Amino acid sequence: MLTDYVKNLIFLGIIVTAIQFSASHYKEHTNYLKIMAFLWGAPMFYFFLLYVMVNAGNKETIIPFTKHAAIGTLMTVLAMFLTLFIIHYDINTIVFINLAFLFLILFLYFNYTIYIY
Repeated sequence: MLTDYVKNLIFLGIIVTAIQFSASHYKEHTNYLKIMAFLWGAPMFYFFLLYVMVNAGNKETIIPFTKHAAIGTLMTVLAMFLTLFIIHYDINTIVFINLAFLFLILFLYFNYTIYIY
């Protein structure tokens, strides 16, 4: 079981390192960050988390995990469109609005116990 944690930590560490590398080299190679954004937007993390969930539980964990991943993904897409809509504001305002949206979504999710469905 500990080896599963170590494997997952290494895999996630590689992903985070790749994102950090892409961000740090953005000015020299603008495509790195775009590629990482695509890979994040593609179901890369979903498959990783699905693998973790199935190994932790069984096949029955797939349905509730996927439903709530879809809810989270939908909220992320809404945040992305919101960001594109407010892109003309200064960066601090954009970050603040996105943070407020995050807290609103978290409040609604936990306050209305959506996680039990």
